[in-house]
Amino acid sequence: MTTNKNSERRRYPWLGVALGGADRLSSASGKALLDNRLIGANGLQVQQATALEATFGGLLLLLRLVFWRGGDDRPAAGMPARSRRIWSLMTFGVIGMDKALLFAALSFIPFSVTGGIYYTVPLLIPVIAGFRSGSRGRAALLTLFAAAAAVGVVLLVQRDGPAAGSGYLLGVTCALGAGVLRTLYLPVTDRLIQGAGRFYTEKVIAWSTLSVGVIAGGIVMLTGGFAFLSWPIVLWALLVGLLNNTLPRIIQMPARELAGDAVYAVFLTASPLIATLVGLAFLDTRLIPIQWAGVIVITVAAAAVAQMSFSLRDRSHAPLIELSSATPEAVLQHALDERGKILETLERLTQEYGDCEKAVALAERKVAEARLAKARADARKAEATAVKTRTEAEKAAAQAETAAAQKNAAEAAVRTAEEGVRLAQEKAPTTSS
Repeated sequence: MTTNKNSERRRYPWLGVALGGADRLSSASGKALLDNRLIGANGLQVQQATALEATFGGLLLLLRLVFWRGGDDRPAAGMPARSRRIWSLMTFGVIGMDKALLFAALSFIPFSVTGGIYYTVPLLIPVIAGFRSGSRGRAALLTLFAAAAAVGVVLLVQRDGPAAGSGYLLGVTCALGAGVLRTLYLPVTDRLIQGAGRFYTEKVIAWSTLSVGVIAGGIVMLTGGFAFLSWPIVLWALLVGLLNNTLPRIIQMPARELAGDAVYAVFLTASPLIATLVGLAFLDTRLIPIQWAGVIVITVAAAAVAQMSFSLRDRSHAPLIELSSATPEAVLQHALDERGKILETLERLTQEYGDCEKAVALAERKVAEARLAKARADARKAEATAVKTRTEAEKAAAQAETAAAQKNAAEAAVRTAEEGVRLAQEKAPTTSS
C-alpha cells in the first residue's frame, strides 16, 4: 500500500517542480512586497514593519496549526523541559534578530541585493557538514564553491557610481547579519525537532514570530504609536505575512514529496536568482552587468553545493531544507543508513573488544610468567642461603668441638702439672733431711 501510494506521488514530478518554484516565489514575493509596499512606498520604520509582518505572520502560522498537525511527530530523542525552554528562547532570539536586520537592510539597499546576500550565507551549513563528514576532498570542493558564492556576493553589492554616505554599507552589513542568523535558524530548529517533535517546533516558531511582532509593536507605541496605520497598509501587511511565513510552510512538504529533495534543494539555492527576477519584475530594480555576474556565480555555486551536500555521509536532514517533514523514502533511507552505521560500529567494536581481550590475556600470561620466574629465583636464593647457613652451622659446631677438646687437653695438662708439683713437694723434705 505504501509503495503504491509513493508511486502515485512520483507520477507527478513536474507538479513538485511547480510547487517548489511557487514556494520560493512566495517567499521572495513576500519580501519584495515588504520592501515595496511597507518600507518603500509608505516609509515604515524597521520596528513598524516588523510589528505588522511578524504579528500577522505569527497569527497565520497559529491558524495553520489549528487545522494541521502533520503525521508522525515522535521526536528522535527526548529533550528535558529545561533544554526545550532554552532552545525555544534561542529560536525566538534568532527569528526576532533575523527579521529586524533583514528589514533594516531593506531600508538601505535594494531587495535584489538584500535577497542575494540573505540566501547565500546559509551555504556555510553544507560546508561545515562536509568537514564533519571526514571527506577532505569533498570538503575542499564545498569550500571552493562556497568561496565562489562569496565572490558572487562581492560582485552583487557593487554599485554603479559613487556611494552616497554609509547607508549602503550599513545595509550590506545588516543583510550579512540576517543571513548569519538565518544560518543559525536551521540547526537550532532542527535540534528542537529532534528533541521535541516537529509540531512542537512549529508552535515555537509561530509563537516566537507573534512575540516578535508584539514586542516590536510595543516599541512602536513608545516611539509614536500606530497613527501611520491605514487599511491599505494592514492589507499589504497581511498579504506579506501570508506570502513570507504561511504559504512556504504549506507548500514545502508536497513539493519535496513530489519533486524529491535533490530537485527541491536546487530551488532553495536558486533563491538569489528568484529574488533578483522578482525585483526586476515588480520593483523596477535595475542591475549593472557586474551585479548580474554576481547573481549567476551565486546561483551556480549554490546549486553545486546543494547537489554535493546530498552525497555526504551524515544525511540526518537535507542541508538548506527549511522546516518540513521528510518524504517516507528519505526517512526509510536515513533509517537504513543509520542502521548500517550502527552495525559497522558494532562490528568494529566487537573486533576491537576481541583484540583487547587477546591483549589482556597475553599481558596476564606474561605477568604470571614473570611472577613465577621471580618466585623460582627467590626460592633458589633462599635454598642457597639455607645451604650456606647450614654449612656455617656445621663449621661452627666443628670449631666448638675442637675448642672443647683443647679445653679438656689444657685441663688435663694443668692437672698433670699440679700432680707433678705435689710430688715434688713431697720429695723435698726427704732430700733436706
